[in-house]
Amino acid sequence: LALTSASFPIIQAAFMQSMMTEPRPDPARMVPMVAGFVLAVLIVIVVYVLANGALYVAAVDAAAGRPVDMRRAWRLVLRPRIWGTMVLSSLAFVAGLFCCILPGLYVGLLFSLVIPVMVEEASAGTAALGRSAELIRYNPQGGIVSDPRGKAFLIVFVGMVMSYAMVFFLQLPFMV
Repeated sequence: LALTSASFPIIQAAFMQSMMTEPRPDPARMVPMVAGFVLAVLIVIVVYVLANGALYVAAVDAAAGRPVDMRRAWRLVLRPRIWGTMVLSSLAFVAGLFCCILPGLYVGLLFSLVIPVMVEEASAGTAALGRSAELIRYNPQGGIVSDPRGKAFLIVFVGMVMSYAMVFFLQLPFMV
């Protein structure tokens, strides 16, 4: 993840440097440069998502008391059913974001346990998405403090802040 995060400003700098060399870039040269930039960014995003999924699998194994095997984690994440479920979850999240952001955040919380469900219960697709939503809604005490959605939100929020801080410190030397 660190290498992937560090590669983005390098790609961006190479693209911007090629754009800034001429006073007015030639449109015929712009199309392949923009296409190359978009392709590089898509590759970085795919690698980042796969690496994040592999880390989730390893974390689930560690939490379950099993030895952490990164080869197993990568093999599991690269299975078409698992990858398809992750894409389906992401598409639902993005569709929710298009509906005024809050529905997207809620869908993201509902599907925050998809990878652990796929690892522990060996399910995929809509079954894994439904099971994740069922687990995240389960609140037998009925209180706000014990609501798993609030806990999931806090975990995701703190994780994202920490992730952005790490990415910032990794990218800072390249930005300077």
